[in-house]
Amino acid sequence: MTSLALLFGLICLVQLVMIILWRKPKRLFKNQKAKKSEISHAHIFLFIGMILLYILFFIQLFDYHKPHPLVDAPYVPTTNYPPPAHNVFSQLGERQTGPIDDLYFLYLSSDKSQGTVTQVAWGLRQEYCKKLCIINLYDNKTAFERDLERVTITDQAKMKEWNKQNYVFVADHYLGYLDAVQDASFSYYPFHDSYYKHAKAGTLTDY
Repeated sequence: MTSLALLFGLICLVQLVMIILWRKPKRLFKNQKAKKSEISHAHIFLFIGMILLYILFFIQLFDYHKPHPLVDAPYVPTTNYPPPAHNVFSQLGERQTGPIDDLYFLYLSSDKSQGTVTQVAWGLRQEYCKKLCIINLYDNKTAFERDLERVTITDQAKMKEWNKQNYVFVADHYLGYLDAVQDASFSYYPFHDSYYKHAKAGTLTDY
């Protein structure tokens, strides 16, 4: 809005100069002994300048009235996902990692199919992400709490012990995450990896 006001003020100033030149050319050009042709040229340049300023003003005015995404909305949705019903999820917490927020949700529905969970994750992103964020979904609060313990472990021996006691349990209840990039795909049961399969089968040897 400030740029529009400045532009409008500049237009008014140019018009004022044109009016003064038109009405009192001799007084303005007395010292320079300007000719009528010089005054005419000044009028022409000012007139062209005023037309250009008007064009710029209307372009700015049109752009100002166009809808813009919210400043605090980092994602431009390509598909509008409906916000999930509040009986489908509850908030567990959040954790900030640099410029990205990790948002944690407890998934309450019995329908845990990939398509349904993915839609819920996208709906949660649109509703809760005010900056770049990762949406994490669990179907068990204890699994969430144990998974948060994992990210604080720095000792390798403690990490191995945690894995033996908790990995399978957390993997079965961590439904997945929607990464922070614009066109991310929902990662469904991401901990169902080779370690999980060996642990589930009781064949862990090199871990």
